[in-house]
Amino acid sequence: MKKTIVSPISGTTRDAIDSEFTGPDGQKFRLIDTAGIRRRAAIASSGSTTEALSVNRAFRAIRRSDVVALVIEALACITEQDFRIAERIEKEGNGCLIVVNKWDTIPNKNQQTATYYEQDVKREASQS
Repeated sequence: MKKTIVSPISGTTRDAIDSEFTGPDGQKFRLIDTAGIRRRAAIASSGSTTEALSVNRAFRAIRRSDVVALVIEALACITEQDFRIAERIEKEGNGCLIVVNKWDTIPNKNQQTATYYEQDVKREASQS
């Protein structure tokens, strides 16, 4: 059994990690967990070649995927960088599932919050 390291600390994942599983109907799936992709300027200013390599591996993982889960931060909604990654996913001809991380940080949620949030994401994406 393959084990991976998980942590709430940014930068824990540095390499694309493949995990395979078989669905209840026998169909095989591969999930690829990649490092987060920060803006090029942030990578350059950090001077980290490790992070630059991680980003390249993440882009290679996008190329070899059929569907990509684009993880966005709840409080940030969808950022310009998220939109650029979504464009890259579309350019590769992949399906894209937008996953909202840290939903628990959204204050004062009610039954309509998810609907309004989805509308905001769609509006922001169409303006980028």
